Amino acid sequence: MRGSRPDRLYLCINRTRFMDRRADQKEELLAPLQAELAPDEAAFGILRDAGARRSVMASPMFFASLRHTWDKMAPKAWNLFCREWGTKWGRLAVVDLETEALEATGKTMRDLSMRDAVSFIADYLTRHGWGRLQVDFSPADDAGAFVIGLARNGLAEAVGTSEVPRCELLAGFFAAVFSHLAYKVIVVREVCCKTQGFAQCQFVAVAAPRKQVLGKLLAENDGDVARTLAGLKEDRHA
Repeated sequence: MRGSRPDRLYLCINRTRFMDRRADQKEELLAPLQAELAPDEAAFGILRDAGARRSVMASPMFFASLRHTWDKMAPKAWNLFCREWGTKWGRLAVVDLETEALEATGKTMRDLSMRDAVSFIADYLTRHGWGRLQVDFSPADDAGAFVIGLARNGLAEAVGTSEVPRCELLAGFFAAVFSHLAYKVIVVREVCCKTQGFAQCQFVAVAAPRKQVLGKLLAENDGDVARTLAGLKEDRHA
């Protein structure tokens, strides 16, 4: 598949059959299987995912400890740090998502309908235990925005209660993925969070030029998605 850089291609080459040994070959020199190169990986605490990539399992304690550390050391930097972290994660995840789309449909995510593209994103998140994704594009025409909902958000349930939204990690992820699909920079901010007692985490996404307007409305509307959308609509038609 073609990589993010125009000068880079990724090739996967597999041996389909083994030839008979030549008559003049004195020793058996077969190419070793990957498992034979590191037969004791499990004994060293190494896990592999379905793509044979090194993986680790992160429990809720990992995210809880990360949040408590930031609250202690740099509480005001949490959202900025996590948003950037999530953006990097989203850009890397796009490679997996595009590969899955090509294998399943023969098309890139950008060539699919938005509904089908979102289904790949939703499946990716549920497989990795983040929760159930719902995306509402209906406000797009009037407010120039769309709403992302994440029920049973694994991150929010891990970090516990809070007076402010805590899922900027996922906001960054959504920003990266939807920017890729839209061919333009999308800004995503969490409006209300399960850590605050809301039923689910909800995010509002807008084009980058409206970033300041969205930030102002979030500061005024205190977790109210409907009022935030109404403000975006009023600003758009002003």
